[in-house]
Amino acid sequence: MKKIRVTIIMLGLLFSLFGCGDRNTNSVADKSAKESATLHTTKYANKVTDQNAAKIMETLLAEKYGADFSVSGVTQSSRSDIFSKTCYVASATDAMGQKFSVRLYGEDGSITDQYTMILFGEQVEELVTSVLAGKSYITGQNLDFYYEYSAQKWNAQATLEDYLEAEECKVNGTIFIEAIDEEEFVENIYDLVQTFEDEKIPFALSFEGEKHKVFLGNGSNVAAITKDTIRQLL
Repeated sequence: MKKIRVTIIMLGLLFSLFGCGDRNTNSVADKSAKESATLHTTKYANKVTDQNAAKIMETLLAEKYGADFSVSGVTQSSRSDIFSKTCYVASATDAMGQKFSVRLYGEDGSITDQYTMILFGEQVEELVTSVLAGKSYITGQNLDFYYEYSAQKWNAQATLEDYLEAEECKVNGTIFIEAIDEEEFVENIYDLVQTFEDEKIPFALSFEGEKHKVFLGNGSNVAAITKDTIRQLL
């Protein structure tokens, strides 16, 4: 059972990291915080070419966020055949010189992007750092923050809580836990997981001790993590 659960979580992460994949169209309760980006994209459906892809990306990003962006390095995804859509991937730069990735889907002319990394990334990472600093049993960590390609239009009214509730980012990596025995290891992990849940932080993490190791992930499509869950996975 342990191997099955871990495999499912890891496959989900790998699927989101490569190629064009599916678009993240999650919604949050505060509809004023973000809007669907697809309202402005239908006019480009089946009109995207290698020659105009960069210009269309710049236009759609400007419409989506009300600011100017430059797009470079456009390539057509080598995995587009797997997802049955033509997808262009590029690097976008805002007026402050901050870079992020953007995707353009040829069939419906819509985009997804990682601009949320610019809008919320620093806040997310500061929150996680603060949580870990408050746990004396943590002896180290090796973390990576992943920001989903979002189809949503995030505006100035959006808060960090809105963004975390949308589950459009995830904390990956390893956290090292100090414990004198298996039960304390379970207790410490459960305490940290509950803090992540309270702060609405999405994660897929390996928790490692001197003698024990367990991989856990949370989210709206994952069953609640209990102490028994942790024990069963050891």
